[in-house]
Amino acid sequence: MNRKFLAAIAGSSAMGIGIGLHRSQFAVLGELMATNGWFSNSMIGLLSGISLAGFVVGCIQQKQIKKEVINIICMRYGLAIAVITFFLEPLSAGLGWQAFWRLIAGWAAAQLVIGIPGLVTRRLPVYDHRFLVAWTIAGSGIAAFIASLLVSLLTSTSVIGAWFITGTFSAVLAWPIHRFLSLSMRELQPAQTAMQDPGCSTSNPSAMQWSKPLKFLAASAFFFGAAQAAVVVYFPLLLIAKFEISQALVQRSFSSLGFGYLLGAIVVGFLPHRYTTDTLMTLSASIGIAGVFLCIASPNLPSASLGGFLFGLWNGSMISLLLDRINQSSEAQHARVTWSRFSIILSLGFTVSITCLSPIADNNVLIIIWIGLWLTFIHLAFQVLSRYLFSIKTNSHFPSGR
Repeated sequence: MNRKFLAAIAGSSAMGIGIGLHRSQFAVLGELMATNGWFSNSMIGLLSGISLAGFVVGCIQQKQIKKEVINIICMRYGLAIAVITFFLEPLSAGLGWQAFWRLIAGWAAAQLVIGIPGLVTRRLPVYDHRFLVAWTIAGSGIAAFIASLLVSLLTSTSVIGAWFITGTFSAVLAWPIHRFLSLSMRELQPAQTAMQDPGCSTSNPSAMQWSKPLKFLAASAFFFGAAQAAVVVYFPLLLIAKFEISQALVQRSFSSLGFGYLLGAIVVGFLPHRYTTDTLMTLSASIGIAGVFLCIASPNLPSASLGGFLFGLWNGSMISLLLDRINQSSEAQHARVTWSRFSIILSLGFTVSITCLSPIADNNVLIIIWIGLWLTFIHLAFQVLSRYLFSIKTNSHFPSGR
């Protein structure tokens, strides 16, 4: 198989398992468990927060990795654990075991989400990078969309059945990842005998210092994660509270969010380069505001699903653009470390938000979505400031007006 094609499929599959299934799809699985009396609605947010804590630990550990061989080994362990937990979690009785598996799954997801982007673009021309990053990020939406449809069509009321279907789907996605990791390991072996892996050279502290625009972008990422938590975790509960619909309809409506994520990530990869990354990020955040507001104000299920679609469109495009901006702003050998730091910041935003909002879930889900709207506005404000500072920095390098 062509390396570029295999890299795109494997990257998409890794993000699909790490984010699409272990994060987005858990909103559906958690809501189904709460409905069947496994735990209260507020526990969905708590378990999501625990998973994010495991993800942050994985990001910190990934940041310390100096050799790509170690990265690939960690990804292999992460892949195996990420698949296995889908089958073990619904068989484990008690909230303590649920929390344990969420924590382990979060760590495993981080190995895939942080480790895969650098491998996907490795050995391929720079002009292919935006396309490959877009397809990699799109995997989150593809997996969430397909998993939601499979659960709604095959087992919309069975908790164990829903987990097993999701786990089986993750096992299918694991196959191209396994093939790609084997290929990447073979590619690294000749280089090891000749020289140190250039992609994992010892970090130069001065080179790793962030510019002011990048710091504001990091603040934007924090509130991006916080706004994500407010909507993606509680969107299924909002649909039930507003429209009193069945589990199957909830899962099908939630798939609109996954489809939006998929479309947002893919469209970014095909847009001409004359549309700058910063401009597209501002447009993406504005779409997110429109989507969250529509979720709140929608008078019927179709318009709420459209809001979910726009929210997903914002998420998919923003993650893809964020990774693209990091690649533009960091030297190649530091890109994975910068991506891991941004993932930690985004995850901390998600975790802080979900921890603060989960007590409200049993009383008024709509208030949570309103908070999510204001968090999205703050995210946009920091992104606009970052864009402005990046433009000043660019003009100082090219005073002629390029």
